[in-house]
Amino acid sequence: MGCGPIQYEEYKQYYNIFTENHFLDISQKALDEAKNNARPNSKFICQSAIKFNEKNKYDLILCNHALYHMDRFDQKKVVHNMITGLKSKSKLYITYTNRYSIWNFIFFLPQKIFNFFKSENRRIYFYTHPISWWKQFNKEYNLKIYPLRTISSRESKLLIPNNSIGRKIFTYLYDFEDKYPKLSLYLGTYYIVEIEKE
Repeated sequence: MGCGPIQYEEYKQYYNIFTENHFLDISQKALDEAKNNARPNSKFICQSAIKFNEKNKYDLILCNHALYHMDRFDQKKVVHNMITGLKSKSKLYITYTNRYSIWNFIFFLPQKIFNFFKSENRRIYFYTHPISWWKQFNKEYNLKIYPLRTISSRESKLLIPNNSIGRKIFTYLYDFEDKYPKLSLYLGTYYIVEIEKE
């Protein structure tokens, strides 16, 4: 869901275990590029996730860094659309951004200044709900939330050197995430939402 051009080699590993893969995106250009990167057993759907209406069809649905680029008032409907598309006992995984991460507080003012001078052509819609927003789905489905990354690529490039010292810093960050998952979830940048359909 919101597959984009499948531009990263790591993304392909997600799809190798399935006999057939479907890729949905609102951009036909992105799908045309994705066709060059996907496996032969792939189907491409140019459609808005808001209009996605498949029932009990999929063993797994992935939505990586796409939901928070959809209108804030449509995000709940999109999540329900994806859940409806799952078969029984199947799972939905959504990669989302923490609205109240420590980095958002640190870079709040610089980001506002940067956005002010950014051209209209480079502005992308972005809205994230707080982590507590996801609790509404726990009433009907099995919901779990995992920390993914405490620091984003933006902060990494600004704060962590590309050398042996930087590798040690990342090692400490990974250890911190493993030892303190709940703290990493609420302080970090990215997390994964897992929803299992009964």
